Amino acid sequence: MKKISLVVSDVSATNSLFSKVSSILAAQVFAIDNVNAEMLCSSSVVVVDFASASGAQLAHLKGVLEQLTETVSIGCVDLSNRQQVVQAKAIGLSELLERDFDGLVVKLRALAGNYAISVLPEATPAATREAVVDCCNTMDQLALAAITQKPFPIRSVAMSVQSVMAVLQSDGMDNWLTAVQSHHSHTFCHSMLVAGYAVAFAKLLGLSEEEQTLLGLGALVHDVGKVRIPLAILDKPGKLTREEYALVKRHPVYSKEILDGRPEIFPAVRDIALQHHEFLDGTGYPEGLSGDQISHLVRITTICDIYSALTEKRSYKQSYAPRQAYGILFDMTEKVDQDLLRKFQPVIFKADVGAVKRRPRERVVR
Repeated sequence: MKKISLVVSDVSATNSLFSKVSSILAAQVFAIDNVNAEMLCSSSVVVVDFASASGAQLAHLKGVLEQLTETVSIGCVDLSNRQQVVQAKAIGLSELLERDFDGLVVKLRALAGNYAISVLPEATPAATREAVVDCCNTMDQLALAAITQKPFPIRSVAMSVQSVMAVLQSDGMDNWLTAVQSHHSHTFCHSMLVAGYAVAFAKLLGLSEEEQTLLGLGALVHDVGKVRIPLAILDKPGKLTREEYALVKRHPVYSKEILDGRPEIFPAVRDIALQHHEFLDGTGYPEGLSGDQISHLVRITTICDIYSALTEKRSYKQSYAPRQAYGILFDMTEKVDQDLLRKFQPVIFKADVGAVKRRPRERVVR
């Protein structure tokens, strides 16, 4: 992926356009006053919104842009406003776009690549490759729908879940894990891992096809609230600050806000997205639910979610081996459903699963 930088007159009041873009694309936001050519020189694309910028800020920005001879610079302006167009050209912006989310995302993906798609290992079986690409496209549609408040592509999500079920039967879990873990996005990788474990577990438990599908839907959607958190935080190398971690912990609440009032979302899927961090002893979040307040499908998802997070490699820790991760879950006696956990063993201890093979990566937060 090529690097994208977003430059605004005031970072503390970053406009909603750039906030949305930074949650979909790997883009870093800079303030005009503090930015310099050294900060931007590694970027392939620089996008500027100078609305409300002062004359001094525009002069400073012009000097910075003049030094970026190999970088594409795009100005987001009101194309019907002649003054903004003249100012944009005067400071040296090479291309102008309307302040439109869809148009800007299309343009940036054409220039810097699609963050939603990963390069899969050459040895990936054809069916697994197709299923992973399909899941990536579906999750991208989910994120875009969440940001733009358009209807969720539930039919596409259900079809992706069916694809996962099929390739787990044809190609095995190990091929799924290896392919999924090649993804550069922590959220995409984690959600697809959870989906794989969840549908495999559901089948092992003998759940109905409807429940298997609901679990798969819930797994792919369970972290949808993270679209309100900048990728710069979600994919940050190393540990998060206290403030950043507090923000990430709000993602179930964001999920609720995104999913509430959407008739296309099944109640069970909404519960999974909101409650997958709840514990049976009431010590989870965001609502501190306990015992029978937590449904069977949520309990299954929680086990798959924790196991996936423990076995994924992150830059600040090594991944746990399957038996180590299972041991940690086993020690969470009062927190997770121990009967379900015992039944989860065959899913993770099959001969074809083995240890997680993900290459060393930057951090990810469950």
